[in-house]
Amino acid sequence: MTTFLRTAFRVFKKDKAFTFINILGLTLGIMSAIIIFLVVKQEMSYEKFHVNLDRIYRINSQTSQKGGFSFLTATPGPLGEALEAEVPGVEESACTYYRRAGNFVIEADGQKREFTEAEGVALLGPSFFKMFSFEVLSGDVNDLNLPDKVFLSETIAKKFFAISDPLEAVGQTLRMDNDFTLSVAGILKDFPANTDFPFTIVVSPETLKDQIDFSSWNRLDNSMNTYFMLAEQADTTGFQSQIDTLIAKNAGSFFARFFNFELQPLSQVHFDNHFSNYNSRTISGTTITGMMVLGAFLLLTACINFINLATANAMKRGKEVGIRKVLGSSSGNLIGQFLGETTLLALISLALSIPLAYLLKPYVEDLIGFPFHFSLFNDPMALGFLALLLVAVVLISGLYPSLVMARFRPSQVIRSGLTGKAGKGSLLRKILVVFQFLISQVLIIGLFVIFSQMDYFINKDLGFAKEGVINIQFPNGKQGKGAAFKGAVQNVSGVEMVTLQNASPSSRSRWVSTYSFEGSSEDTPYSAELKFGDKDYIDMYQLTFLAGRGFLRDDTVTEIVANRKMIEEMGFASPEEALNAKILSGESGVPIVGVVENYHTNGLREPIKAGYISANPESFVEVGIKLNMSQAKESLANIEAIWNDMFPNEPFKYQFLDETIRSFYEAEQRLAKVIGVFTGIAIFIGCLGLYGLVSFVTNQRMKEIGIRKVLGAGLFNIFYIISREFVVLVVVAFVAAAPIAFHYTSEWLDGFEYRVEVQPLVYLVAIVLSLVIALFSVTFKALAAAKINPVDTLRTE
Repeated sequence: MTTFLRTAFRVFKKDKAFTFINILGLTLGIMSAIIIFLVVKQEMSYEKFHVNLDRIYRINSQTSQKGGFSFLTATPGPLGEALEAEVPGVEESACTYYRRAGNFVIEADGQKREFTEAEGVALLGPSFFKMFSFEVLSGDVNDLNLPDKVFLSETIAKKFFAISDPLEAVGQTLRMDNDFTLSVAGILKDFPANTDFPFTIVVSPETLKDQIDFSSWNRLDNSMNTYFMLAEQADTTGFQSQIDTLIAKNAGSFFARFFNFELQPLSQVHFDNHFSNYNSRTISGTTITGMMVLGAFLLLTACINFINLATANAMKRGKEVGIRKVLGSSSGNLIGQFLGETTLLALISLALSIPLAYLLKPYVEDLIGFPFHFSLFNDPMALGFLALLLVAVVLISGLYPSLVMARFRPSQVIRSGLTGKAGKGSLLRKILVVFQFLISQVLIIGLFVIFSQMDYFINKDLGFAKEGVINIQFPNGKQGKGAAFKGAVQNVSGVEMVTLQNASPSSRSRWVSTYSFEGSSEDTPYSAELKFGDKDYIDMYQLTFLAGRGFLRDDTVTEIVANRKMIEEMGFASPEEALNAKILSGESGVPIVGVVENYHTNGLREPIKAGYISANPESFVEVGIKLNMSQAKESLANIEAIWNDMFPNEPFKYQFLDETIRSFYEAEQRLAKVIGVFTGIAIFIGCLGLYGLVSFVTNQRMKEIGIRKVLGAGLFNIFYIISREFVVLVVVAFVAAAPIAFHYTSEWLDGFEYRVEVQPLVYLVAIVLSLVIALFSVTFKALAAAKINPVDTLRTE
């Protein structure tokens, strides 16, 4: 062992540049693989900690109507209890309501602490904690059947009451939204990161029963979900028909015709992109596979560097191998020596990559948008991965170079220093360099396509004006002051227009309305996205009228304005023909008084939806304000002053509409950043290897370069001779990369209803960028070689 280590370190010291390049490349490759492994491992672990995981299901709802599918997690509030009471095999059920945020005031020890928009507020009954494996540190969850009770997580209890022991908060009181005085009935252990239930403040449902209707069979709200747990040995056979029967029995046949309710195992919730969750984040199996492939490619790129440099360096060690064989070393001994050296380099790289990955963890979390658990040495699965990773790196990187050197013939290498396999080794090196650039160019093209699609999203006309518009939501229960607030804001300098609304034309708040109309078939369901806005709504958002008029008053629910898509689905040939057609509602019909051009109600992943606008003041929960952006700062200050006067102790919180729309594409923006970072790593690793390879090739051709200089070759000629081979390799890689990138980017773009047409310029930029990167890696060494005095290189001849 001592002899092996002495020999290995002598080799490393002799070739410091190659050793440094190999260690740096392997460190980056292994670090990337470790980070991706930890992220994928956490994604795959979601909800796995629940003891009853295999018995818990969520009920989703889906509509299949004219205009396409709508996927909802919303269910009627009483559905769970009805299942538990009437369907054999249902052991427990829970109706969950995620309120997301609330404002809290704590007065204790003569101090007043205020927390605005505290996140993680949920309304849960005791059955939730009987089904799911969330730990209750203190208190009886049955208290959640009582009004004015709250359970806090450890972290929130410490934060709210400024204490080190969260259990001291039990029995204390706090105020929520200036309306409810709650008693802390218990403390919850912080929910783990790998759950889609981001709850930190659990309020008893009885507390808000006057605001949230848990008893209605005809109300659907995505904040309200139903979970149930089967008894041991029970199965879901026949459940679908029993749910349909319950819905028809309690909600009526009209409701049952429009919505299909289906079961989803809890284990699938995190991986279903159709149905969301309370975390508002899902990940598909395709994305997870893509992450693993990306990690494998980055590691492979680093291993290719090692193979290229090791086989290129084999000639320099030819005489060493020959002498070893003459002195009695077998091929097995030599393979063991070289694999041992590779193992030592891999171990050094692994030792460097782990702390580097840990140091980069906060930046990676910011990049991907969620935290992940960094655990390697106390996790058997992680230790197994590290062992497998080390073996893979050693075998991929070291086996082929070891076999090449072990096959050297002593008589040949001692006499001439040549291996007799130079041509074959050179061909392999070229193939591997091509593969490296192929990976880089696929990533570069993919990155440009994603950025092109993002630019298309941001700049596409959505059918309404979004610039300079802010939306402000009124406090709960205080929407009645909306008209007075609008009147005051209209007089603020720099405010161009104001409207009361439930949401802007494009928003995360989506209300899907089912309807029928005069002449429609009772068996044919129709749906449209409903927006509520006053008489200024259409003008402020600059919706384009095709026929008819807008609302004459702010308080009418007897008229609607439809978009083009809706009247087309109703079968009208022209906007004018649709005027005065009646949408059936209760005993009377509501006429269409105007038709506007289509507008996008959500992201551009989906097609234009049928939609209509109604002026119902009971639904005006927020205000939209159009600002003159040159006066925005002063206007916002004045609007805030009005807000503080009309809604004291309520936080003034607004969001620009264009920022809301940009947030629709947060996942794609993060994807672009992730691919950008890993593309940079792949390119850097490739440049390291290319620089090392150019150094070797240049050293091998120094005498040729000297002769060419003596014969009159100039600086450019020498640079051309050295670099042309690598330019050809980049072009060959591009020829292979372009169709691969086209295939996968086209598949990705097909997931959007509205997509950019990829221009040839994207591919041109990719090849030019790759050539620039390659030439940058080659330039310094090539120019240095071209400037060497030929006398120095030919002196030994």
